[in-house]
Amino acid sequence: MHSLKLFNKTIAALICTVFTAITLCPPEVVHSDTLLNLPAPGNMVLTTKAFEPARIQGMTIYPKDPFSFDFIINKGDDISMDNEEHLRAESMKMIKYFMASLTVPERDMWVNLS
Repeated sequence: MHSLKLFNKTIAALICTVFTAITLCPPEVVHSDTLLNLPAPGNMVLTTKAFEPARIQGMTIYPKDPFSFDFIINKGDDISMDNEEHLRAESMKMIKYFMASLTVPERDMWVNLS
């Protein structure tokens, strides 16, 4: 029991010493390196040109086979679309979203035109 009290007093004294040392000798100001090329505060920030993502430009429907489609994909400004595999994966994602939108009943559709 006596050793527990001594241990608690030692820990309390150590914590008080650390807090006092931190108060009397504050650490130096720490900041991260600038990762972004931001202008100085107060300077005007100019807008960048508009980014055009990849999108479905159009599609071809074959009257003899109504379940066969050819999709026309516009790569837009995304330079990663120059990679054939990435373009194919992104195109398939857009086509799947389009096909899923066809399965939604018209009475459940809602478009915000404001």
